[in-house]
Amino acid sequence: MKIRSQLYSLNILKVTRLSIPVISIGNLTMGGSGKTPTVEMIARFLQSKGFTVGIISRGYGGTAKRAVNVVSDGDNVLLPVEQAGDEPYMLAKSLPGVRVVTGKKRALPASYAQDHLGCDILILDDGFQHLAVYRNLDIVLFNATNLAGNNRVFPGGDLREPRSALQRADIFFLTGVTGENSKQASLFRQQLSEQFPTTPVFTTENTVEGVYELNEGQLERKSNNPEAPLYALSGIANPERFIQLLADQGVLLTGNTALQDHCSYNNGLLSELSTKARSSGAAGIITTHKDLVKIENLQIDLPLFCLKISAQAPEQFFDFLKARLSLD
Repeated sequence: MKIRSQLYSLNILKVTRLSIPVISIGNLTMGGSGKTPTVEMIARFLQSKGFTVGIISRGYGGTAKRAVNVVSDGDNVLLPVEQAGDEPYMLAKSLPGVRVVTGKKRALPASYAQDHLGCDILILDDGFQHLAVYRNLDIVLFNATNLAGNNRVFPGGDLREPRSALQRADIFFLTGVTGENSKQASLFRQQLSEQFPTTPVFTTENTVEGVYELNEGQLERKSNNPEAPLYALSGIANPERFIQLLADQGVLLTGNTALQDHCSYNNGLLSELSTKARSSGAAGIITTHKDLVKIENLQIDLPLFCLKISAQAPEQFFDFLKARLSLD
């Protein structure tokens, strides 16, 4: 990884430079670090400043294999979740007006979004290790619970590349800070500030937007949490955090099933899970927004609920972003 990074820095390996700003949002560790809520938060902010935003993703888990796959052109979602991948599809559904494009070699969808979809700024989703596209801003996320693990590179630990790679970062984010992990997050923040004194460190909190029920294909927000007990279902990197958020909201659970991150759902699996939920005494199933987009068009004979969350960053971060992008 060190040699690869050096080859890009020497331009021996080609780096594509676009004529519009590119913001990379990624992480040093494997597993969930809160990228999708952060991407959504920053995309909404840029939209509010008048930008035509494009999100560029590899499309992990999606079956679309073209060099450029347009998930959303800003007006319409053009690919189903199976082809798009769960996270790009969820972003496309959640962010009207934002273009979402996937492709393994992200320089190609990035160029397409600039040249054909009218984008004047791009967000490179999970882009810290994707050095083939030049970025104007590199944001690196750490989950406030897991942080950097044992600081060893895979397979000895959870790091994708050595910690020294953080020298490339422009901003650090500690995501999902709670009362339970705030002390260790504060210590880690101090370590980052000492090791990289010129790189600002910000924290984000996950705010629960509410519990929604899927009703005839539409999500309807519940004014109060369901009184009847529910069964929790998730296929994400940090299912424990999902269960904790449900507990914090006062949602009564009869049990839960945690599947692999980016798992695929089918009618047979949902039938088994529905039977399991009914046997536990649940009156419905509650899942994450990321899982819901893969479930909503399948057959399920229990009421289906979703917990929606969003990331909240301090105003200082947006001031920093405006200064770097010369928005004022």
